[in-house]
Amino acid sequence: MHRYFRTIGFARVDSDRDAREILEELLFRNRDAVHHIAMRNGDRLWELRIPLGERLGLTMGGYVAADGKLVRERYLPYIDADGITSTAECMIERHVDNEVYSGLIDDMRIGISLIFRLTNVAEYRQQRAKTPYKMPRGVSIGGLCRDGKILLPVYKNERQRELLHITERERARMISAAKDGDEGAMETLTASDLRLYESVNKRLRREDIYSIVESCFMPDGIECDLYVVIGEIREISRRKNWETGEIIWDFLLRTHDLQFHVYINSLDLQGEPKVGRRFKGTVWMQGVAVW
Repeated sequence: MHRYFRTIGFARVDSDRDAREILEELLFRNRDAVHHIAMRNGDRLWELRIPLGERLGLTMGGYVAADGKLVRERYLPYIDADGITSTAECMIERHVDNEVYSGLIDDMRIGISLIFRLTNVAEYRQQRAKTPYKMPRGVSIGGLCRDGKILLPVYKNERQRELLHITERERARMISAAKDGDEGAMETLTASDLRLYESVNKRLRREDIYSIVESCFMPDGIECDLYVVIGEIREISRRKNWETGEIIWDFLLRTHDLQFHVYINSLDLQGEPKVGRRFKGTVWMQGVAVW
């Protein structure tokens, strides 16, 4: 987890020991802001969210020992994304080793199951304790990136942009219908994929791959919440870590008709960011469930 400390402005952190020192200092300074949670089974949990800049910070949590000591079991850098990214049904599951949770949504706009790390664990535990439990009405998704590049845009006129949006929405509708067992939708998607495969093979003989692949949202390796992302930059903001003064870029990306924020330390970005250009990087997805 310490690998993503640099993403929120702690570039000097390169080991768990460095991360622990920062966490202990921040916990000591913000002890009065700890949120305590009494569970029905008698357990006492705690969670602390520490803002370290505009829309970014660290969260940590654990359990309260019998002597009142706060035992830390988890921590992670977080970002506060804008609004609700997706209203698709969200499943939340606990990890085996400790009080860490991940969420899963099947948003048809990207065509795959999106897995993300849940950052508002305390709120989820409180909601889960209610009877009956209500599913989240949406999720707010964002991501952290340790190494990113700026790519030039693929030129399209307004007519081509509108056709692309129509195609993306129609594909999402077809995927949804196929999941419900519509054989006609399955056949249409299969034929569409074959035509796309043939078209890409022809274009690769004379074009660069990044002029063909305009956007991408693809799982990376065996880490279930890491994704290779290529998306158009719609908005750019600069955030500052209040502790270190390091500058973090905040990009609002659009990929496959899905919009979400990605944060990256300015030290880790190659190229000059501008609205309309594309961003490419491996992004650790996280999100907030909204009730």
